[in-house]
Amino acid sequence: ICALSVIFSATSVFNLSAASNESYIDNRDVTPKWVDVRDPSITIDEYGAPSWLKDLVIVSAAVNKKSTDGTLMGMLPIIDHYAETGINGLWLSPLGKHDNNPYLNYGWHTIDSDYTGTEDFDESLEVLADFVDECHKRNIYVFLDFTSWGLSPKTDLLQTHPEFFTGQVDGQGIVIDWSNPDLIEFYVSTVVKICSTANIDGVRYDVEPRYSGYIPAQMIKERLYNMGRKMAFFSELGNDRVGSYDFEQWGVNPQGFSTTFPFRGFIEKYNIVDSIKTGSILGTDTDVATGEGGRNHYYTIQLTCHDSYNFAVRGNRVMMGYSALFTPFIPLWSI
Repeated sequence: ICALSVIFSATSVFNLSAASNESYIDNRDVTPKWVDVRDPSITIDEYGAPSWLKDLVIVSAAVNKKSTDGTLMGMLPIIDHYAETGINGLWLSPLGKHDNNPYLNYGWHTIDSDYTGTEDFDESLEVLADFVDECHKRNIYVFLDFTSWGLSPKTDLLQTHPEFFTGQVDGQGIVIDWSNPDLIEFYVSTVVKICSTANIDGVRYDVEPRYSGYIPAQMIKERLYNMGRKMAFFSELGNDRVGSYDFEQWGVNPQGFSTTFPFRGFIEKYNIVDSIKTGSILGTDTDVATGEGGRNHYYTIQLTCHDSYNFAVRGNRVMMGYSALFTPFIPLWSI
C-alpha cells in the first residue's frame, strides 16, 4: 500500500499553515510539478504502476455539467480552482457525442461538438490536446473515461458494424460484443489514438472489468507503454491488476459499500491503521470476503463520485482531513 507523501507532508500538496493577509490558501506553489508521461525519469514499480501516482489527488468532473459555457475550454476557471486547492488529477466523464448523458454516448470514435465546436473528430482531438496542455500548465494530470458496456442506439456503428453488438439492450444502451476481435481492435486503436494525440495521462474504464474484462485494457496499456507513454489506468470496479489496471475507483471497499452513497467509514466505523495492516476492506469484493485485500500498491479512497446521491464532506473539514488526507490512499471525489 502506498503511503502517499503528498498526503502526509504539510509542505507537499496541502499547505496547512495559516494564510496571512489572504482570504484563502492557494496551494499551487506547493503542488508537485506535472511530469510528462513520456519522461524517462518515471519509474515503474513491481506492480506495473508509474511512480507519478504516489502524488495523485483526483476529482471527477463532467464537462456538460461543470463547464462555464459547455465547452472544454470553459472548464479552465474550474481547473484554476482545482489547482488552487492542490488537486492534481482530473477525471473527465466520457467525451463522446451524447444526448445529455455522457455515459450513454455514440462511441469512442466521437467527441461531442458542444465540447469542441466542431463535428470533425481530428479537429476535436486538437481542441482536446489544447485543453490538456492547459491542465498540464497547471500541474494537473488528465484522465479520460471510456464506456465499454454499451453505446447509444443512435451510434453509427450499429449500421456500419452491427457485428460489434450482441443485439441485447441493457437499460437504454446497445450491449457490445467483446467476443468480436474486430471490435476489440477498433476500440483499442481508437483509445490509443486519442491518448497519444492529445497527450492524455490516464484512462478510467466505466463498469470494468465486468464487461470487456482484462484483455482490451491490457492491449491499450501495452501499446501506449511501447510508445513510451507511462500512463495510469483504473477501472470502476475492483480488479486483479494483471497488467491491465493500476488501481480501481473503489479501492476502499468494505462489505455493503455503495458508490451511490458518500463514504464516511473512517469517521463512523473503520480504523485506518487496522484497515491498512489487515487489508480487510481493500480491493475486490472477493479479496474483502476472503481476507486477502491490500496486496497491491495503490488504492483509492472514494468519498463521492458522479453516481453519489449526495456529497460526503459538505463543509466538514474533519471528514476531508481524516478520510482523504490522513489515509495512505489516493483521494478521489466529485466536486
